[in-house]
Amino acid sequence: MMRHFRDLIGAGKFRPVIDRRYPLGQIVDAYRYVETGQKIGHVVITVVPPN
Repeated sequence: MMRHFRDLIGAGKFRPVIDRRYPLGQIVDAYRYVETGQKIGHVVITVVPPN
């Protein structure tokens, strides 16, 4: 299955749709946005490891 996705990505036939990105500290805002039903793609939560 992973080879299939690799081949699709390599051929430019697969493009994930990212609607919005939120940092982990704004996860509540991200959840509220998803609950509105207005999202048209994925909502990504960015987790940055501490330095």
